[in-house]
Amino acid sequence: MTQYIRKILIVIVVLTLIVLVSIWVYAFDKGKIEVTTGLDNYKITIDEQIAFCNNDPCIIEAKSNIHNVRFEKESYNQITSTVYVKRGETTPVPLEPKKTITLQPSDVVKDIKRPKLPAPPNFDSKYSAIAYSWNENRDKYLFLDEEDDRLKIIDKEGEITLVTTLKNIESPIDFYWSSDEKRILVNKDNDFYFIDVQLGSRKKYVIDFDPEYVLWSPKNDYILLNDKEKSMYRIDWNKQNYIEPLNTKLDLSLSVWVNDDQLLIYIADEDVNKTNIFLFNPQTFTREQLTQKFDFPVDDIYYDSEINTGFLHDSGENQWYKLEL
Repeated sequence: MTQYIRKILIVIVVLTLIVLVSIWVYAFDKGKIEVTTGLDNYKITIDEQIAFCNNDPCIIEAKSNIHNVRFEKESYNQITSTVYVKRGETTPVPLEPKKTITLQPSDVVKDIKRPKLPAPPNFDSKYSAIAYSWNENRDKYLFLDEEDDRLKIIDKEGEITLVTTLKNIESPIDFYWSSDEKRILVNKDNDFYFIDVQLGSRKKYVIDFDPEYVLWSPKNDYILLNDKEKSMYRIDWNKQNYIEPLNTKLDLSLSVWVNDDQLLIYIADEDVNKTNIFLFNPQTFTREQLTQKFDFPVDDIYYDSEINTGFLHDSGENQWYKLEL
């Protein structure tokens, strides 16, 4: 075999290997999505590609990547979930579609805006508060005392709890109590102070934006944030030196927790008097639209855990509506 022929064979072998590798990387870089709903004859949309599923579970081939999977069926809620498909694996997507919910007028008129209470009696004559905040039950008053730079809590009986020292901090400051009142987040511009009330420990962390809204999780283990563009971020209490962008835009100020994992959220379009209402799980990025758009703008929301019902206020007619979940 001549040297020329040997070179030709080497080139052919190399090209063959390149083709085989390319086939492996691109043609076989796929997995499967297995959608389970308990229904049949529904539509699944994967990144705007539609698949009609006559049987359940519905198995669909997809490239190895992150995909948006949307369930649709007439008279059922629309559900959207973010799914990561791995090469050669089947990714389960269990969904629980519910019949479309309708809003019912409510005779309950509830003012969900708690009044701003004054400081406890004789407070101003004893302390020089730079900033302050009531807890949810309005029986504890958190404040930063300018006299000694101490963060303190005073209860209705006048008992003082010394929490920690925060020096060289000026107003304005925002305080955020956890629901169990064992943890406090203090925000000063882009500086976050994570404070354990019982231990008096604190940790400072600087973020690169001024948060527009801050929301504690029901289990008090993480915090959700909005920036000015309504993009969402998450900070785990045990990972306070890392802020995780969630690649989702939702206005947290228009939401309430309905359980440990889901937020009830509304999006109102006042220009056309329409509102969308949906549940959102910030852990799984699953979004469930509860109603079709309805013809009035909502301007307030409340959730009653005892009866598992959301209440939404029609700003045009000054009427409350209930949404039984």
